[in-house]
Formats: sequence, structure tokens, C-alpha cells
Amino acid sequence: MNCYLLAIKCYLKLNQLDEAMSKCETILECEQNSHALFLKGRILEELKNYSDALNLYRIALKLRPEDESILKRLRRLEDHFC
Repeated sequence: MNCYLLAIKCYLKLNQLDEAMSKCETILECEQNSHALFLKGRILEELKNYSDALNLYRIALKLRPEDESILKRLRRLEDHFC
């Protein structure tokens, strides 16, 4: 799964959101992975789908409550869109 996560990050940097989303879906079909959920949330943010991004960040945070990067994104979106 780590190679998929790295690929997703690369696709995000290259703004290849369809490819990034496809890799996220591949991971999430196998397991509920907090990193894949977080990255899918970032993709959805880029696509301006803020409500679905918020939901994914909330799920990811339940899986990894100590993850500051998830909490930071979640708070930023909540401050702007809730």
C-alpha cells in the first residue's frame, strides 16, 4: 500500500486528480486506510467538493486521532464551510 500512497502524493503534486483518485479507490477497496482517506479528502478539496472532503477527514481522524495533519485540514475546512 505504501507505493500506492506515494503514487497518490505524486499525482496530487502533478494535479493529476483522476489518477490520484483511482489509486485511493484501489486502496480503499481493500481496507479502510486513514492515509488514503486523508488523501482522497485532499483530492475532493481540490475538486471543491468540500462536504465530502470533510466527511472523509472525520472518518480518517477517528482512525488516527493523533494525526495533526488530518486535524489541521478538518479544522480549516470547518472554519470556512460550516
